[in-house]
Amino acid sequence: MADSRWESGLTAGYRTHPGLVRDSNEDSLFVDARLGMFIVADGMGGHNAGEVASSIVVRSLPRLIVDALGRGRDAFVVIKEAFVALDAAILEISQSRPAWNDMGTTAVMAIADFDSEKMIVGHVGDSRAYMINGGAIKRLTEDHSFVAQWVSEGILSPEEARRHPARHGIFMALGVGDELQPSISAWPFTSGDRLLLCSDGLTDMLWDEEIRDIVVHASSPQAACDELVSRALDRGGVDNVTVILVSHEPSS
Repeated sequence: MADSRWESGLTAGYRTHPGLVRDSNEDSLFVDARLGMFIVADGMGGHNAGEVASSIVVRSLPRLIVDALGRGRDAFVVIKEAFVALDAAILEISQSRPAWNDMGTTAVMAIADFDSEKMIVGHVGDSRAYMINGGAIKRLTEDHSFVAQWVSEGILSPEEARRHPARHGIFMALGVGDELQPSISAWPFTSGDRLLLCSDGLTDMLWDEEIRDIVVHASSPQAACDELVSRALDRGGVDNVTVILVSHEPSS
């Protein structure tokens, strides 16, 4: 699985693994460095329903966004509308197939604005985006989860949240049907920056500082992705784990 390198100046590595406990992999990903779009979706639901939901996202979200952006529409509006449309589509499909009832998926995506040298990040659920540069790692997303709320309110410490029985309980996902309010933000993305998108199969196993150290010392984005997944498996691999690492190449 080689790095994807294109005229855009972006290099992307990626890897997904079912982990050591689950029988199937319900994570899905999309990588297109030329387009500058990257997606991780973490599906949920029985009878392979999570895999169905996450695959709908990675198949449909790029088309919805690219078509709308091609008409000159605002990126923030386009991303929100695309998430809302997929939420409705996944819900409709789940209601039409009894085996897929209650399926849903998280999603975190990024699309490059090459003109302004920014990454526009949108997410729903507890899959995450990080920016890494040198010795610093910054989380760009806040989990739409109960324990994240309790941490922000001072009810739990980050350490307690990682062990809490409700740590996987999220209050927002695609396909759930509640009023969807995706989080969307824009971040500078210049020479030397690295953007990580991942499912919670990684962040449940590794602390942010460990993720930073692996990325900083890796020889390439693909090497970093391979090591991140390997380290998560070494810690038990209790969930599917998916990572995408995008690097902004220094000008030659």
